Amino acid sequence: MIDYDLAKNSVTCKGPAKASSESLTHAMLYDLLPDIQAVIHVHHKALWDQLLNQVPTTSKRIPYGTPEMAFEVKKLFEVSDLKNKKIFVMAGHDDGIITFGKDLAEAAAILFSYAKPFQDLDDHEDRLLNLGSI
Repeated sequence: MIDYDLAKNSVTCKGPAKASSESLTHAMLYDLLPDIQAVIHVHHKALWDQLLNQVPTTSKRIPYGTPEMAFEVKKLFEVSDLKNKKIFVMAGHDDGIITFGKDLAEAAAILFSYAKPFQDLDDHEDRLLNLGSI
């Protein structure tokens, strides 16, 4: 993604990968803090169930892939400890969890710190944590 416009609900991308439906939400995170350089967006039902309303959580009324979701994330920065926790659950996006950090290694470490009970995520931990050294 090289540009976005929340008012027009549009993103401009360059390269072979198509933009995620949550690109506007990811862009909002990058705009909120200049030290955010990586965003990880996963879907995991059991972890989502465990974290729902235990970490910053968006309203279930907010649909994913919309400017409203991006603004909901901005609101979470203002009214919760999202800036420090660096993880949130999208209540209106079943199974959707986002972590972020200064690089992929930090974002992955945050995700896996919450995912320790889930072996299926542990299988990917070493590979993701090594991304920060690429």
